[in-house]
Amino acid sequence: MVKKKLPRTATLLALAGLMTIWLSPETAAAADNTLKDHPVPYLALHGEDPIHWQEWGPGVMEAARRDNRIVLVSIGYFSCHWCHVMQRESFQDPDIAGIANRHFIFVKVDREMHPALDDAMMSFAQSTLGQAGWPLNVFITPDGSPIYALLYLPPDRFRQVLERLQALWSGSEEELRRMVESFPWKPQAASSAPADDLEIQRLLASARRQVLDHGDHFQGGFGTQSKFPSVPQLEFLLAAEEILPDEATREFLTTTLDAMMQFGLWDHLAGGFFRYTVDPGWEIPHFEKMLYDNASLATLYLEAGRILGREDYLEVARETLEFMRRHMWRDGALVSSLSAVDDQDVEGGAYLWQPDELRQLLNEREYAVADAVWGVSGPAELEAGNHLRRQRSLSEVAARLGMEEGEVERILARSRDRLLDARSRRIVPVDHKLVSGWNGLALTAFARAAERFPGSDYAETADALKVFLTERVTVPSEAGKQSLARAEVGGLPRGRGSLEDYAYVARGLYDWARLTGASADYRRAAAVARLGWERYFDGEGWRRSPELVRTIPEVVPLMEDGPMPSPSAALLTVSRLLALALDEQEWGREIRRVSRLGFDDMADSPYWYAGQLTLLMQELAGRSE
Repeated sequence: MVKKKLPRTATLLALAGLMTIWLSPETAAAADNTLKDHPVPYLALHGEDPIHWQEWGPGVMEAARRDNRIVLVSIGYFSCHWCHVMQRESFQDPDIAGIANRHFIFVKVDREMHPALDDAMMSFAQSTLGQAGWPLNVFITPDGSPIYALLYLPPDRFRQVLERLQALWSGSEEELRRMVESFPWKPQAASSAPADDLEIQRLLASARRQVLDHGDHFQGGFGTQSKFPSVPQLEFLLAAEEILPDEATREFLTTTLDAMMQFGLWDHLAGGFFRYTVDPGWEIPHFEKMLYDNASLATLYLEAGRILGREDYLEVARETLEFMRRHMWRDGALVSSLSAVDDQDVEGGAYLWQPDELRQLLNEREYAVADAVWGVSGPAELEAGNHLRRQRSLSEVAARLGMEEGEVERILARSRDRLLDARSRRIVPVDHKLVSGWNGLALTAFARAAERFPGSDYAETADALKVFLTERVTVPSEAGKQSLARAEVGGLPRGRGSLEDYAYVARGLYDWARLTGASADYRRAAAVARLGWERYFDGEGWRRSPELVRTIPEVVPLMEDGPMPSPSAALLTVSRLLALALDEQEWGREIRRVSRLGFDDMADSPYWYAGQLTLLMQELAGRSE
């Protein structure tokens, strides 16, 4: 999704140096493809490429400086459709590989393992291209200055970029360096004086309207092209609606939540949400399913069902949780994603249906009901078939076909079972990384569901996630302290926990503590939250990563919301709740001070700081849960 559009458009010669990256030198990068049989699935996908891929690490920049080579940092993820396309078209092309291996150092990065690096490169791409996404490819000089960013390009154009960059570097290196330096980053102040309550109240009074102004009030959601769930913004509007009901807010929320569960974002057979739709009407998705989306949306629909009084929203939440348990559960935790492409490299191939295929699987009566509900009889809209989405309600179908609604429901349930049985024989590749923070989001969802539905077995799933987070990805660190690993891969903790990991895990453990009521559980959640503060807060602002990658500005007063909640806002929110629960008044005062930093940013762009505004709104309203 495009977060911000800026008037400046980058060309190969209009290059902007917006950040610098330093890595401590250790060993030199190897001269062949080091990713073969890598334990991280996305990196292993590139292990047979003819390109001499390197893994992101301390030796990369040492080798770049030694050989005076430009580095390509290529970032993607396992379930990304266009990442697969660019690999097939460009990264497996022998001619492109020859240019890359002779003149560049190519580094492949799984964005899910390095969220801080991904965020830094995203910021550069957004500032120079006006948009960002994956695959994200950023060229940097041997001293660490980004010089050019590109997203997906077809192979001919990608080859031209490589050739042009190499020609510039070999023939006009100093001129290129001067061009990079001619666009110096002017860092913002780390923070401003904390805003007072009156300023916050005035901002909150206008923020709801400003967030709603971004909305599509006809089709729901935000934007006019592709549609993302935008959970942090919807959570802000839900919280505002609960505190001060408003007809326009309620109407927008119901329009959006109805569209997300009725049309193409939702899997009408197995449950669960796809990542986004490529159109404004929520019709056709990119078909990857992400753990963070489904965990966050399960929690959103639980809250929406409670606040808006909609039982069908609660049912969507339950179906999402069941999807996660059936299709994403592995060895005591939840995998990071299901791929957009099937084992035949067809995007959506596991989910799409040809009309003749449906006629063979369903009898005449079942097909008539399926067509009336899902609209499946037309020509295939995509090469691999039709995507199911709700066209009519069961009552409308009953009237249309002259049947009782209960009979329509029974026939549709039987048809779903048959289609699911057929679909079970299709293969969806799985990224089996167990990401700490994302499982923290899932713990929140299951713990809240256990609280909302007493007697369910959601508490058992939540307990297993609590064990995973506190025993398997919590590892010894310096000075006898504990740290979070970024993920468990192949049965072992791997990578350093990011700020989002500490924030989301602390929140999940807090929601578990609310369920159990045990003081020890509250203290465990507080310990994780305090570690997040210690590693990522310097007294005046937040760092995205404590080492390896350093960006300018190094410290920011608050972080924006993206597809997931702002890590700083999430950590502040759970810390406030923990300080209240444990009656830690001094900590509470510091949280209150820090939550009021960055007021100018919030006032300029409330949409992108919805999580921070939700925190402030609940604090001023005296909410304690």
